[in-house]
Amino acid sequence: MAAIPPPEPPPHGAGRATNTPPGQDGRATPCADVAHLLSGYAANELSDPERTAVKRHLCSCRQCEGEVAEYREVLALAHTLPALAPPPAAETRILRALTDAVRSRLPGGSLDETTVERPLS
Repeated sequence: MAAIPPPEPPPHGAGRATNTPPGQDGRATPCADVAHLLSGYAANELSDPERTAVKRHLCSCRQCEGEVAEYREVLALAHTLPALAPPPAAETRILRALTDAVRSRLPGGSLDETTVERPLS
């Protein structure tokens, strides 16, 4: 009789079938549950529970840890780029498009344009 091969391990990132928030059940958090949080973690933009779940996951997952390192590298490079001002005509086109979009959603299409304020520079 031939030997039965062992079962294949689940793919990296396979999720679990419970509705427990990531990292709050005491078990390891699957990659699939934190993948969408990695960029926010790298940018320090997560809530405390999200940050805790990702941090717990990174303790045991070198692949996700590498992704966070890559996000941080990209963010660091982005911060070295000079700030660019859009062409003056772009602001006019954007404000006009926004005004038209708001007007199209108002009953009767009326908008008192004196209430539209320009953002502070």
